[in-house]
Amino acid sequence: IAGVLMVVITSVVLIVSPHVPMQVSLTGLAAMAVLMCTALLVGRAWTHSRRHSFLLERFFEEALRVQVNAGRHADSILNHTLKNTMADAAGSIELFLERRQNRGESEVHLQHAAAALRRGMRSCRN
Repeated sequence: IAGVLMVVITSVVLIVSPHVPMQVSLTGLAAMAVLMCTALLVGRAWTHSRRHSFLLERFFEEALRVQVNAGRHADSILNHTLKNTMADAAGSIELFLERRQNRGESEVHLQHAAAALRRGMRSCRN
């Protein structure tokens, strides 16, 4: 508003003044009008650029949040799948060991395998 008032007041002073030729008054008025329009356009472009940057930043933050949540969900599914698979394998080994009549050295290896599966299940998140 101040810029517009400055142009209007200056143009009135230039046109009304008897000491300034009309051609100089109109040239000065045109120059001020061009400067004022340029300033308005630059201000509008700057505002538009800032708004665009803000919207892009919000868009990328939301996209990142969605990707992080999707990654967490995928990790959770994988974790539960691994835990369930290890529990099945450990249970099968334990059933085999309980039903086996002839115990030998291979039983030690199966017991180690069952223990490793149980450790793996404990290391998985809930």
